[in-house]
Amino acid sequence: VPAVATSFVEVTEAQRLRGWRPRGPRSWMEVLVPVVLTSVEGSIQLAESMEARGFGSGARTTIESQALGRADWLLVAASGLALAGFAAARAAGWAADWYAYPTLTLPSIHPWPIAACLVLFAPVLVWLSRR
Repeated sequence: VPAVATSFVEVTEAQRLRGWRPRGPRSWMEVLVPVVLTSVEGSIQLAESMEARGFGSGARTTIESQALGRADWLLVAASGLALAGFAAARAAGWAADWYAYPTLTLPSIHPWPIAACLVLFAPVLVWLSRR
């Protein structure tokens, strides 16, 4: 109720600043419609925020901790073994260097594959000569 009263006062003042003067019961519709719309918008906003915070969604849930099984421990051991293998390969110099931001260089290409690709343009040259 206090929010509706505040909205009523604000809308009435705004309408009076625009030159509105009450002239009977029908003229009050120009105040009541914005007040009702403001209160409906406020209630919708309040309902959405309460829903977003989980109000009225039921009892609070808790997570159950489960003991690790044989398959879980096997996965942990395999992951550790793979990590140790990668670290050993890197330390021994078997793994190639990897850079997240490599430098941009031209690829080293022998001229013979380029010449072989240029031969593929021969049909285009024949077609152009016949036009």
